[in-house]
Amino acid sequence: MLIPYSTDAPVYHWPYTTVGLIVANVMAFYAAHIGLAAPVEAWVLAYGKRLHPVQWVSSMFMHADLSHIIGNMIFLWVFGLIVEGKLGWWRFLACYLGIGIIQNLLQQVVMLDYGGPVIGSLGASTAIYGIMAMAAIWAPKNDVTCFLWLAGFVARIVYVPIYVFSLIYVGLDLYSILMSSEWAGTGLLHMSGFLIGLPLAVVLLRCHVVDCEDWDLFSLIRKAHAAPEVTPPIADRLAAKRAADEERDAAKRRAAREHIAFLVREGDIASASTAYRTMRNVLGGVDVDRQQMIAIIKWLHKEKRQAESAPVLADLIACYPEQAVSARITLAQICVAELERPGKALDVLADVTTALLPPESAALVARIAARARFMQAEGTIEIDSDTW
Repeated sequence: MLIPYSTDAPVYHWPYTTVGLIVANVMAFYAAHIGLAAPVEAWVLAYGKRLHPVQWVSSMFMHADLSHIIGNMIFLWVFGLIVEGKLGWWRFLACYLGIGIIQNLLQQVVMLDYGGPVIGSLGASTAIYGIMAMAAIWAPKNDVTCFLWLAGFVARIVYVPIYVFSLIYVGLDLYSILMSSEWAGTGLLHMSGFLIGLPLAVVLLRCHVVDCEDWDLFSLIRKAHAAPEVTPPIADRLAAKRAADEERDAAKRRAAREHIAFLVREGDIASASTAYRTMRNVLGGVDVDRQQMIAIIKWLHKEKRQAESAPVLADLIACYPEQAVSARITLAQICVAELERPGKALDVLADVTTALLPPESAALVARIAARARFMQAEGTIEIDSDTW
């Protein structure tokens, strides 16, 4: 026999109603058996007579003997903890009483013509089975911690999924019904409560009264039948990451370009120069209009910051090579005068055709080239690098 006593299902509401119902059942049982309340027979749901609405409720709070109430209260504690933990106290109370009242009403209607030896029924098990059905729908994979009771003693503690636990007890009841045993009537009452709780659980779930965080029975079935997620090959994932990185950097460059254009239009060339330098160093790419580059270069020269203009001049040459003769000459001049990079100056001038230049520009190129060769002859140390 499996005797439940705890569960790992998440509890979002304290079980005030569950505890209150246990206390009410125990007090009613105690009062009836010591004579402080009406005797047990007065609480019973009577068979073979007219309908008694009071009995639909009273019979839920009375039990035949000590083992009867202890067993029911253990089950009420565990499954009340689960269901009230998801519903809250008043919704749980409404479900618990509703299941019991509906089942007792139907039972008394069916038994109106009964004339057998059994006078009626009593106990909370019908409502508790309905609550167990709700727990099986809402938290099927959560465990019930149970004592495994064999041969009169606890053999061990076991952890049984709620849906498995429910199927075991429903199966035992079905067995008793099919075998027409002495427990067949009890099995029928249990099954009727369970069958009332099932659709109630589904309706509350579909109406979003309860949130099972996708651990309810239907969500688990959908997950089981969903197509398995296919992890792309590592090469595809790396390519996707590179594409995403490139798109992000391109967006940053567009934003920086628009910002620089705005600063130049506003005449704030100092801030434009700073933004340009940041864009070049951080983003590693330049995509600025030619006129904006020229504006920054002119401002840097005006401020006597020729060395700082070298990267901008290099970018201007790279982006607009057909219109960069004067930029080449200016950069070569800065290389020999400010940066002590004679080899770089000669590289920059290599693409300048002096025959196509005005005489004064051709003479300037010749002087720069001569100065660069002289610096090389003097042993000027220069690191060969394309960076500026």
